[in-house]
Amino acid sequence: MLIGMGLQILTISLFPSFKVLLRSRSERIRVRILSLEIVKFLVEHLREDYLALLPETIPFLAELLEDAELLVVAKSQEIIKLLEELSGESLSQYL
Repeated sequence: MLIGMGLQILTISLFPSFKVLLRSRSERIRVRILSLEIVKFLVEHLREDYLALLPETIPFLAELLEDAELLVVAKSQEIIKLLEELSGESLSQYL
């Protein structure tokens, strides 16, 4: 219960300001990968509650699918797959 509340507070405080998602635009590969790991963690733990953040997340994932680093692309695809499973629909038209 407390973890869920903590994650909701984290989500409310981080995502509207795009702090984590903006880090995915870093020139440093490690920073991009870590930002994606945080997003994946939030998706996995917030589940359907994360879908409210989908409009803010999709543009960043679309950019990351074109990244030169294959690990960044693979992590982006993992997150997209999770989001598609949660939403029950394909996100390809938005990417």
